[in-house]
Formats: sequence, C-alpha cells, structure tokens
Amino acid sequence: MKVYQDLLEAILPHAAGMDKLNLFVPAVNTAAMEALAAVRFAVERYTYVLVREEPHIPEVSLPAGYELIPFRAGTDEAVWCEVRNAGFAKLQGNETPATPAMVKQMISGADYIEGGLLILYHNGKPVGIVRGCADEYEDEPAMSIGPLAVLPEAQGRGLGRILLRAALRFAAEQSYARTVLCVNAENERAQALYIGEGFKQAEALACLAYTVSEEG
Repeated sequence: MKVYQDLLEAILPHAAGMDKLNLFVPAVNTAAMEALAAVRFAVERYTYVLVREEPHIPEVSLPAGYELIPFRAGTDEAVWCEVRNAGFAKLQGNETPATPAMVKQMISGADYIEGGLLILYHNGKPVGIVRGCADEYEDEPAMSIGPLAVLPEAQGRGLGRILLRAALRFAAEQSYARTVLCVNAENERAQALYIGEGFKQAEALACLAYTVSEEG
C-alpha cells in the first residue's frame, strides 16, 4: 500500500487547481482496486471496451435534409463543442464542457487522422458529431471511435447509427481492420447500438476517482 501512497503524494503537487484525479483499472484486477481504495480512490463508474473486427461495413443512408460534412479546422471548433457538450451533458464522466481550445489541441495530436471528424447537419443545423482517431489495441493498429454525440432533441431518430456507420466506413477507407470504442456501463442504449453494429465487449474497466481537496 505504501507504494501507492508514495506515488499519489508525488503526483499531488502537479494537481494544483484540479478537483479530482481519475484512472482506469481493469475490473478483474481486484488487488489493484483494493490497494487504490486504501489511498482513498473510489469507483466512480464502470466502462466497457468494445471491439469490432467484422469485414462487412453497413451502408450509410442519409434521410432527406441530412448531410455529413468533414470538420473544418479554424471554422467548426465552436460547432463541435456545442453538439458534444449538449449530447454529453448528463453522461457520467463527461460533464466537463469541451472548449474550442481543447478541440484545436485534439486535432493537432499525433492520433489525428485527416477527415476523421464528421459533423451531421439537418437542414443546415449541426445535430451530431463523430470522431475517428489512430490507436492500438493489443499491439495492433486500430481506429478509436469517439466522441459520438447527438443533440438531445435529435435523439431517437437513428442518427447515432448513421454516425457510427460513417465512422466505420471511414476506418475501412483508412485500411483499419479493427475499430474500438468505450461506453459507460449504465449507457444501455448506446451498448445496444454498438453490439447491434458488430462490436463485442472485450474488457471492463473501473474508473476510480480521487478528490484532490481531501488533501486541503
């Protein structure tokens, strides 16, 4: 236990101004979870890692009035944040709003794929977003999908499925044979969508949180 305590004390000076620290641990690693609990990390939520390796990619069919447009750097940062923040406002672990500065940082990262950010419009109004970025899973190349968000008032119309399929199409065009994504355990609606589109649960992770103010 002392090792975990020493590591935490080494990190805390770098956490000034933060409310909490988070880390993910495989849910099967009960020993690590018990050790972290001893230094006041608590389980905040569980998330599943889903993997898709099926070669068949479903068709993307856009209803009348809808169009998918690639993200335009320098123009669409605020639009991206508007949709992402509204879609994730009540999703545990994602409540912190994204900012245009965060989006600019995201598209300048090493995992950025040109054309990998798509915005779904309905009659000129942005209603959904999806991102595909370079990643690895089990030491093999993979495209990670996320965030995928739809405005609350536009949900229930199958738009999430359209965005997911568009991301899968993009992955195939980029020669990725494997796609991965994460979904909160309580988000059963999203899980059903992903499983229905060929994803399979690969592992479960526990998100542990440490309240920084406890040290104050």
